[in-house]
Amino acid sequence: MMDGQLCPSVEITMLGQFSISVDGHRSTDEKGRAKRVFLLLQYLVSTREKEVSADMLIEALWEEEECGNPVNALKNLVYRARKYLKQLSGGSDFEFIRFAGNTYRWNNDCNCVIDTEQLVSRWKTVGDTTLPDEERIRACEAAVKLYRGEFLPQVSEKNWVISMSVWFDTIYRECILQGCSLLAAGEQYERIVPICRLALQHAPYDENIHKMLLYAYVSLGRAREALEHYNRIATMFSKELDVDITASFSSVYQQIMNGIHHKNVRMGNIRQDLREASQPKGAYFCDYDVFRSICQVQIRACSRAPAFCGCVILLTLEQEKEDLPKPAGLRVAMSRLREAILSCLRAGDVFASYSASQYVILLVFSRCGSEKAVVDRITRKFHSLYGRNNARLASQTDTLDAVK
Repeated sequence: MMDGQLCPSVEITMLGQFSISVDGHRSTDEKGRAKRVFLLLQYLVSTREKEVSADMLIEALWEEEECGNPVNALKNLVYRARKYLKQLSGGSDFEFIRFAGNTYRWNNDCNCVIDTEQLVSRWKTVGDTTLPDEERIRACEAAVKLYRGEFLPQVSEKNWVISMSVWFDTIYRECILQGCSLLAAGEQYERIVPICRLALQHAPYDENIHKMLLYAYVSLGRAREALEHYNRIATMFSKELDVDITASFSSVYQQIMNGIHHKNVRMGNIRQDLREASQPKGAYFCDYDVFRSICQVQIRACSRAPAFCGCVILLTLEQEKEDLPKPAGLRVAMSRLREAILSCLRAGDVFASYSASQYVILLVFSRCGSEKAVVDRITRKFHSLYGRNNARLASQTDTLDAVK
């Protein structure tokens, strides 16, 4: 530090949104020409413990982009960044960005507080088995509050950002699971609930966190809340990811049901449980295990009315020239096919996802021979919704009576 210079106080956030404050003056403006300036600051701060060569900076900032004279472009960018920081600090002459021997680095003489470094510190504390459990738990609670989203989401396409984002996301989840495991061991379930609920705002598809929350609900005697949460996430995983969580959640689901059924209830409770949350529209969609159980019940019912036994249809999405569409296109096509099935079947019919490119349908109490008209109707609806000619539907049918 040069004589007469005062060390400014700097606060930087990079989780969820980038912001920088110098002596209380905060900025989050990343629009227009300032975006590249912010990218330079983000990289230098993220690597502030080492010197960075000009070549490394050019590669990190421009990557595959065309740049006529990258050396001069970098010098100009550093000049603009220094000017920006001087304005933000109220005219301070402090040298935030140092240059020596063709390398750049962030000046660590300033008092700099960075949320990513705080997260790493909390993670190390949570994982330190030599520390008291309560200290580790408090570090977990602090980490959950600290994490406000993924690392630098505005520039998430940059290669160096991708690797660091994965790292911070990983240690964030480790903090949660280790901290909650400590709380569960001490039977402090009431502290697990807010941790998991806050964590799931940023990791909504983390099955382990969902399971931890469900176990906490059950342990606190809140089985009804657990069941509501389970049903909500089962629907979410099925609709948004086409994933069936039944098998992986079977243990915790059994605990939930045990918690609900351990005491007598009135018929009103049963009625409420059986009632659908909203007015049914179209066929009933469920996971394959439930579909199979419904089919088995229907087979038993066939003995009384074999002519109306019903039939099973397997719809397979195929591409005209290849075996299967590419993953992204397949998801879009399957989503349209699901819409078509929902709108073309009766409310009493049932269907489920059988594979990434297949749906299986049960036409309940349907006369044999009626399935062809159903398949034709679904096919027309699918093509009208999908709007492309690169996919076709293949169908196979069988009667439930033949399954017996």
